Amino acid sequence: AKDQAREQVITVLSVVAVLLLSAMSMSASIKRKAVEPLQRMILTVDQVMENPLRPLRARARTASTHEAAQVEQALVKFGSLLQIGFGEAGAKVIHHHMKSGCLDDQLPGRITHAIFGFCD
Repeated sequence: AKDQAREQVITVLSVVAVLLLSAMSMSASIKRKAVEPLQRMILTVDQVMENPLRPLRARARTASTHEAAQVEQALVKFGSLLQIGFGEAGAKVIHHHMKSGCLDDQLPGRITHAIFGFCD
């Protein structure tokens, strides 16, 4: 009876150890493949919100998945297109709308004086 109880305790402890190791391994993998890329994307959006004219760069995709890296690169490209399309005058608009959290197309506009020059 004591031998059988000892075997059951050893079995339970080994199962618990395997479950703990599996959970720790899974947690590290999820953090590396999902949480860290999402945090980098949120940081990129925050940078655009603070200063819409700041140059954007995609972070190195050392441990993230291929899909997460593609989404991050697309986000950087979208931000760069916003910067090119809106320019200096539109940076204030982007900053204002991203800071408020919503896009209100009924807000009154602003008059901006600009000089445009093109070179071939």
